[in-house]
Amino acid sequence: MRSFAAIAATGHLSRATERLHRSQPALSVASVQSYVTRVTSKLSKRW
Repeated sequence: MRSFAAIAATGHLSRATERLHRSQPALSVASVQSYVTRVTSKLSKRW
């Protein structure tokens, strides 16, 4: 969640990695897409 919020706040993956003190592979686009998919799935099950 922190990763997703950092990317949204900075608007850039590389800036988010700097803010979170992580390497870019640890905070990849694929990991963010996976997070969005999980959240979307959980939200759609509630409706």
